[in-house]
Amino acid sequence: MDTEFTGSPLLLRLHEIRAMGGPGVVWWRLGYELRKRLGRLKRPEPLDVGDAAAVLALFDAPPADAEGLRDRLRGGRTFLGRAPLAAYAQAVRDRCDADATLRAADDAAAGRLAFMGYRYDFQGRDIDWHHDPPSGRSWERKPWTQVDIRSPGRLGDVKFVWELNRCQFWPTLGRAYALTGDETYVRAWVRQFDAWCEQNPPEIGVNWASNLEHALRLVSWWTAARLMADSESLPADRLVRLVGLLAAKCRHIVADLDYSIVNMANNHLVGDVMGLAFVAWVLPGLRESAGWLELALPLLWKAAREQIHADGSSFECAASYHRFVLHFYLLTLIMAELNGVEVPTDIRKRVEGLAEFVQAAIRPDGTVPQFGDWDSGLGYRLNDAPVQDFRPVLSTAAVLFGRGDFAASAGGRIDQETIWLLGPAAADAFDALPAAETPRGTIVFPIGGYVFARGADEHLFIQNTRFTSHTHADLLSLAWHLHGRPVLVDSGTYTYNGDWAWRTWFRQSAAHNTVTVDGRGQATAHRAFRWLARPQARNHAVAFDGPLVFDGEHDGYRAAGAAHRRVLLALEDQAWLCLDLIDGRGSHRVCVHWHLAPDLAVGPVTDGPALAVLRDGNGVCTLAAASTSPLAVDLPRGRTDPPDGWVSDGYGQKEPAWAIAMSTTAELPVTVATVFAAAGKAVRPAAVSRTDGDVVVDLDAGGGAMTVRYHLAAARGRPRQDVEVGRIETPGGPPRTIRATGWEG
Repeated sequence: MDTEFTGSPLLLRLHEIRAMGGPGVVWWRLGYELRKRLGRLKRPEPLDVGDAAAVLALFDAPPADAEGLRDRLRGGRTFLGRAPLAAYAQAVRDRCDADATLRAADDAAAGRLAFMGYRYDFQGRDIDWHHDPPSGRSWERKPWTQVDIRSPGRLGDVKFVWELNRCQFWPTLGRAYALTGDETYVRAWVRQFDAWCEQNPPEIGVNWASNLEHALRLVSWWTAARLMADSESLPADRLVRLVGLLAAKCRHIVADLDYSIVNMANNHLVGDVMGLAFVAWVLPGLRESAGWLELALPLLWKAAREQIHADGSSFECAASYHRFVLHFYLLTLIMAELNGVEVPTDIRKRVEGLAEFVQAAIRPDGTVPQFGDWDSGLGYRLNDAPVQDFRPVLSTAAVLFGRGDFAASAGGRIDQETIWLLGPAAADAFDALPAAETPRGTIVFPIGGYVFARGADEHLFIQNTRFTSHTHADLLSLAWHLHGRPVLVDSGTYTYNGDWAWRTWFRQSAAHNTVTVDGRGQATAHRAFRWLARPQARNHAVAFDGPLVFDGEHDGYRAAGAAHRRVLLALEDQAWLCLDLIDGRGSHRVCVHWHLAPDLAVGPVTDGPALAVLRDGNGVCTLAAASTSPLAVDLPRGRTDPPDGWVSDGYGQKEPAWAIAMSTTAELPVTVATVFAAAGKAVRPAAVSRTDGDVVVDLDAGGGAMTVRYHLAAARGRPRQDVEVGRIETPGGPPRTIRATGWEG
């Protein structure tokens, strides 16, 4: 069993039961797994997806023949039915980079594909839809209930094969056909679709083993076929099989939906029922569509209220999944509006809140801080932007919600995704949005526990949130973007199902810009997606106006008799003071970790300790520290045993990067003061002490002196109250008061 827990097996089981949700969930899961192994799971109603008569009979008013399915595919109130497709294509050519779409489509048509750091080359042959790129082998083809995707003996990381089978390059072929009328793209799709059907008969193989993957395929398949529906190269019998598979997949989701409701009540459940609603809307003539919609919509509204906080943050505490769920709900809102379905006001507001969170998180290059698990997943793909670019989703939200500030944060330019989803008129609607600027200053999400500080030439993020399945042990971690480039970064994710040592390190505290005690992280990693003894976070104060102040703590080191509190203060533009206070009893090794972007290097260590951070030999910033006990500095980069000094910018990818570990072994309490400042900012901590409830930091500032006093008790227990939390003193001048508001959330 993959776990960091070293205690008794009985205690481990008790912890695991609690982590799974209690005895009721455990018993249900045991029963499910037993039924699965015995072949007793609820089975969907069988359907011969290639039998034209059987597929046509799925409709209340069956088409006269297979060719009639073409009209059904083009019918309904759908996001591609607002105008003739030629008008969509013209709007994209006028406003977007259509050449990028054609290049991507040419690669997809030829079988040149790239996902998650791997290249798949199927030129001159059918795609192997069961291909595992790391091993070069193929997943076995037997009933999906018998395919091993979790045990140590599995073939590999199932995410690689599932990403291929999301078929999100098929709408790219469809977009290219709509833009050019070139039948080559349609013929390529037909070949690939035929190969998929041959290799993946209903209920057989790894590609039938996840409801969420079915739901994502439903969107991709229909979108591609709708864009190609007018093509003479798309035979009617393929439309029969397509519609049959859409129905079969929906039946599969319904039959297995209890698993998602009980065991996967997160993005999986949202995606599953979004898929049901989507097919019900795009094929309203199916007899089962009304039932799918009746089942899906209440679950979608319930999940939104449970999974999207009122402040716009997501309960999954992961940037990648935040956008994933936003995609699901944007598509739901768009389709609901087209079909006259009233969306509850509070649901629409929460979805808009998800977009507001992205707006706060987004940086000038379109990226966001990589917090929590990052699997590079998209709910749909209707553009050719890098997966790390969050601007397309803000472009769509700008038009949907009428938000000029979203448009500004999207770079001031409409994305083609928005045109395909909202129609050719979306381009003019985007231009007509009221002029606005990207927000600056401090933006706080108090329920989620996130703070963003947006300046003219920097972006800082700090979090202190709750633990869920996709959370990393990153409480009080921060990320800093300077001059449009990343400096202090989250190390990322790399893998879910790969080597346990790598999965554990990338989500543990040592891989984040936070503190470890005695070499341990804030929580105990257990299996790929569970944590034992989850810490509790508590935030005390934040400054909404003026320079940022943040004050929070967590109890992740309570077993060691220690607690970590972090105070972050903006000394001036591009200069920050970070106070790490480790309270408790006994002697412990305290280590403050900092992780640099892969293109950065570390200059020589000098007295302090102080380090220069360089890019292409030029100074970017300095990082200097003082402590109540002497600090030792370690500079790992690309270590493997154990891992340290790595950054993963996307799932399945990693590269060496410099890390800075400043440690001391001493009797608690220990206080470490770190200053990170842009090059040219001559600010360094000279000494740090604690006196009468205050932390006092003496700073050297460009040949002068500065003293920062922070009152540790000032904001505790004072939600919504404006309080003085400290002051900055300079010789010969009046002190500057530091004020903050007691945290509410």
